[in-house]
Amino acid sequence: LADRSGAPNFWDEIKAALAPRKAYLVHRLDKGTSGVLLVALNQRTQRTLTRAFQQRRIGKYYLAWVVGRLQAPGTVKIDLPLRPGRKSRFRVAGPRDQIHRRGNTWQLRQPPPADAPGAASETRVRTLRSHDQFNTTVYSDDDRYRGIFGTRKVLFLSATDLAARGLGDGDLLDIRSHAADGLERQVEGFRAVVYDIPPGCVAGYFPELNPLVAAGSFAHRSRTPTSKLVPVTIERHQGSR
Repeated sequence: LADRSGAPNFWDEIKAALAPRKAYLVHRLDKGTSGVLLVALNQRTQRTLTRAFQQRRIGKYYLAWVVGRLQAPGTVKIDLPLRPGRKSRFRVAGPRDQIHRRGNTWQLRQPPPADAPGAASETRVRTLRSHDQFNTTVYSDDDRYRGIFGTRKVLFLSATDLAARGLGDGDLLDIRSHAADGLERQVEGFRAVVYDIPPGCVAGYFPELNPLVAAGSFAHRSRTPTSKLVPVTIERHQGSR
């Protein structure tokens, strides 16, 4: 995709090839591997496909060369809950010796406790930019990358995290952060959006979510605020109860 360097890129080639029709980017598949782009030819199709990705109605099938031979014939299912790990990465929410195979499914012998990071009681929020935004300069309330139009007060969650809290897509939420200084920080009235994001991790736009980040919470070497890994509790909006 295009970046600040101005170097030639495939996205510009697609737009030129489709001209005079306008191209609408829907999704970038497997950024770290193939980098396949999914493009729509009108905004209605773009919104429909983006919503399908958010609701996990799009199936992805991967082909891979592997070393050795799988012991289980046919399809193998990996059903392992994740939790936030170091350097903003995710890890299996349990020790390696708890992973076992039951039939053709790999799973944990014991699920993570309810108060573990990433469990239903607490999750981690990360802030991000929208399409129509440069740093803290917001040009519009639209984000065509994620199918959001006319608002920025949204919180992206997995269907698993919503169900664990008895919430649904479109519900209004209050978000409260937990910092070492003990001060209570909260933002209210954010709309829940089902999105393809790992359970235990939620996301929203900055600067709307900046009030959740403690001024004294930053990386030791870069002094960058920890706005990518803020522990929060999510509840139904007080005015919706």
